Amino acid sequence: MTPFMVAVAETCRGAGEVAPPRTVRSRPRSVGAGTERQVAARSLAEQLVCEANAVLSELPGPSGIRERIELRDEPGEGALEFVLRVRGREARVRTTYADGVTRGWLRWITPDQNAPGDTAPHVPDTHADADAESSGEPAVELAEPEDVEALILRLLAGPVPAGRIGATP
Repeated sequence: MTPFMVAVAETCRGAGEVAPPRTVRSRPRSVGAGTERQVAARSLAEQLVCEANAVLSELPGPSGIRERIELRDEPGEGALEFVLRVRGREARVRTTYADGVTRGWLRWITPDQNAPGDTAPHVPDTHADADAESSGEPAVELAEPEDVEALILRLLAGPVPAGRIGATP
């Protein structure tokens, strides 16, 4: 088993707190740099989802049913996006293309904004970039493509604790 597979098993067993992924404020990048980051994150996500699903296939989920993480591509006009989904929670990793630059976005979607203890930001399932900052919060993206690992673990662990979302130093 890889170290990530061990981390998945520990996370599913509730062994310790799982930190949210490192994020930074979204900023414009060159088309080449932004595309490279998105492709690197997506490629790593595919590898890690395979590893995580191998572990999940051996463990009963919270409801006693075996689970799997879904990885789905959602390219659109002027954007590349992939979605990670498990236990009703989603993370969307997106790169938009406009005016000769790219911009990265990380969006968390939770099944029920009002669930007890659910403090992760609820973002409507939308593709409008203007909505990313409509709440007054700055848009964020993964600090590095390698932060997909922490993103997957956080999705498995549950809602992000209050005050733990947003740009990290």
